[in-house]
Amino acid sequence: ISTPGITLEGAGQGLTTIHSAATYSTTNRGISILNVGDLTIRDLTVDGGSQATFHDGIWWSGGGTESDVSGDGTRVERVTVRNIDRRGISVYPRFMTNTTLHQVTVDRVTGTNSGTSNGGLAIVFNSAGSSTDSVVTNAKTGITGTVSAGTAHPVTVTGNHISSLTGIDTTFFNVGISFNTTPSIAPVFTISNNTVRGDVTRNSGIYLVAPGHGSVVSDNLLVLEGNLGYGIELGWNVGKTVTVERNTIVSGTGALGILATGSGGPGAPVVVRD
Repeated sequence: ISTPGITLEGAGQGLTTIHSAATYSTTNRGISILNVGDLTIRDLTVDGGSQATFHDGIWWSGGGTESDVSGDGTRVERVTVRNIDRRGISVYPRFMTNTTLHQVTVDRVTGTNSGTSNGGLAIVFNSAGSSTDSVVTNAKTGITGTVSAGTAHPVTVTGNHISSLTGIDTTFFNVGISFNTTPSIAPVFTISNNTVRGDVTRNSGIYLVAPGHGSVVSDNLLVLEGNLGYGIELGWNVGKTVTVERNTIVSGTGALGILATGSGGPGAPVVVRD
């Protein structure tokens, strides 16, 4: 898709299906979007088959500068993406904003061909947006991103259910919700009412690097029964208030509940309560 303002609508999940080729290729993608927004994609399935021959399920290409992006505010809803190798849904352009994923299901992102560091990622945001009321199963990381450039916009992750975090290599943490940004960008995160479940070694619930002032992590259920890992980790948000409240964390042997590294400071603390 290279033109903004388009609606791609199927008859329903499982009724309209985009199938992959018989063999894997890094150019195989269910839906490719070229630096455009103002799209609606709904009521369909993207399926890479038993061999996961789609490299990516839904993929926004490009990066560049803010002027390279045409349109804003794409919405993906009631879509199933399954049997993918690298990334289930990848919102890659750095300056795309207000991308909404709602009631999306992503299942089985293997990473078999794309490798440990880059593959097995269910939902990826390289720019601001939201994921609400979605389901992720059988992936290394559930919802992740960098939010690495451009004007900071809010990032909202609420009401999602993430389970069966498989991992690819147990030397890497398998994280339910993970965002790694920089202090100069520091978007405001709202991470609330999510459920993350996993029982393999090094599972972790929520990991935020450089969340912006006013970010909130609340009312999440994190059931991580494998060894090591952590429930919630916050880092490198000096001088920015972040509130962590009303979360329930069940962790395994050798795991940490809440870890704050290089965070808060006088007048802008990390607040942990309830």
